[in-house]
Amino acid sequence: MNRLLDLLLRRLVRAGDLKLIDARGEPHQYGDGAGVQVVARIADRRLERRLLLDPHLALGEGYMNGQLRTEGGQVYDLLALLARNTQQRPAPTWT
Repeated sequence: MNRLLDLLLRRLVRAGDLKLIDARGEPHQYGDGAGVQVVARIADRRLERRLLLDPHLALGEGYMNGQLRTEGGQVYDLLALLARNTQQRPAPTWT
């Protein structure tokens, strides 16, 4: 996984349970483990870079293009987890 994306997610996702499987098939765990686990898979390494440059647009486009899939929970669960965490800790200004 892209190191900057990993760092961003570690800083951003503090509450909840997010398991993100990168394009190489390696799992990464984020959050405190509370609640229902959300599992998402990134199927394309290009999406990892795009998520860094414009996360709001890349997340939706990646899902619509099949480059981002939810395997545990639904896309709504992923969005709720991310929204809950960004309300508590806004994303860095460079995103």
